[in-house]
Amino acid sequence: VKIFCIEQLAQLSGGRIAEDLVKIVSRENVDPAVYQRAGEMIVSRHDKAAIPLYLETLKTHASFVDGTQSRAVDIMARALGDLRAPEAVQPLLLHLTDHETPMRAVVEIIRALIAIGDPSVVEPLRDFLLTYRCDPEFTKSPEAVTLAAEGLLKLGGGPVELLRQRLQ
Repeated sequence: VKIFCIEQLAQLSGGRIAEDLVKIVSRENVDPAVYQRAGEMIVSRHDKAAIPLYLETLKTHASFVDGTQSRAVDIMARALGDLRAPEAVQPLLLHLTDHETPMRAVVEIIRALIAIGDPSVVEPLRDFLLTYRCDPEFTKSPEAVTLAAEGLLKLGGGPVELLRQRLQ
């Protein structure tokens, strides 16, 4: 019933719909199927007007001291990458370097950064790849490291570019 309601909600037009969908995915202990479907609806709406809302959602980071948790980073990354929002590069990079960011979100962040295509992400992706290429956590699930390498090749930070920089 909840999934049906989310699908019907996503078909409506208006500025508050994106806000309602973000509230659903940002809730604590939301059912995984509901979370996934609401996330799919957020991404499929291609709502450029919701970019500020997505960026605002990314401002919350996990902090033991403050008692906060980042929420829906993977979905916000997918939506912002799909919209090719260059203003999302810095907030996404902050989550990429945050050790509390879940693995599924790290993968989506890297995908989004590659989709946005801003050349400023070459250096952070290179740092990510060099830092985590041998990390046991990433050995179990190498998708993030593989995507980072592919992103470097696509954005001009691959082996040929590295060789050029070293020769200069």
